[in-house]
Amino acid sequence: MLTALLGLALQAPKIDVVYVVGGRLAYNGRLYRDTANVREPSLSPDRKRAVYWQSGNVSPVFEIDLATGKRRRLAGDNARSPFYSPDGNTVYFTQSLPWEVYAVPAAGGKAKRILAATPEGDYFHPMWTPGQPTFVVQNMTSLLRVRFNGAVAEKIPLSRIIGKFGTSSGDVFAERPGEPTTIVFSTDVPYTGNLFQDSAGLMTTLYVRDLKTGKLRQLTPAKMWAQSPRWSRDGQWVVFSGFRTKTDSAIYAIRPDGTGLRRLYAKGEEPGT
Repeated sequence: MLTALLGLALQAPKIDVVYVVGGRLAYNGRLYRDTANVREPSLSPDRKRAVYWQSGNVSPVFEIDLATGKRRRLAGDNARSPFYSPDGNTVYFTQSLPWEVYAVPAAGGKAKRILAATPEGDYFHPMWTPGQPTFVVQNMTSLLRVRFNGAVAEKIPLSRIIGKFGTSSGDVFAERPGEPTTIVFSTDVPYTGNLFQDSAGLMTTLYVRDLKTGKLRQLTPAKMWAQSPRWSRDGQWVVFSGFRTKTDSAIYAIRPDGTGLRRLYAKGEEPGT
């Protein structure tokens, strides 16, 4: 069942977004009430389907038809971070333990491992940028550009991207469409005192690194908890979930130069574009 959600901000850019509201899937302001425990949704290239993992004892990957709301289980046992191949025919995801990258036909079939963990570390938060022949995934030491057959095309030391910041398995890295040397990422910074902090006295914010020039820019305001960054498909916006009060997470968009911050949806988290 699809129900319209209130809270769409006026003058917001038109960006197709799937996201989570109260554990249910939402897409462009519509809530799929028959879903539950949804995590990390991602849109298909044709915007007709979405994949997500469902939290619980098993944590499988599901695909949903966005027009009908019909769902089906694809794969996974303790799966995370699913996303589509450029042609929409394959779904990639991580699965533990250890955390490795798997692929399964979107039409259904057996999942197979394409990227095994190494002594350098497990793999976290794989993501594909439209137009790129590779997807990226981090292992807390490097950001890898990986071909869809599992071959590693390039390894970028995370220190080159994050600089002085430490990294964790929860940090997300996303290449800008049409300009993959520009990378948005989430990282923990000292708590600013306006919202809430984690047990280490930190909060999460977003930065942009230009690998060509080396320039690093804090993207989101200091007094805002921001996480789960994704690029709009035209590369003109960064979409993310953020807290500006202590109560609700909302879906926001911001220009890559830090201007134009606006709220897309009044409630939501973990956007996918």
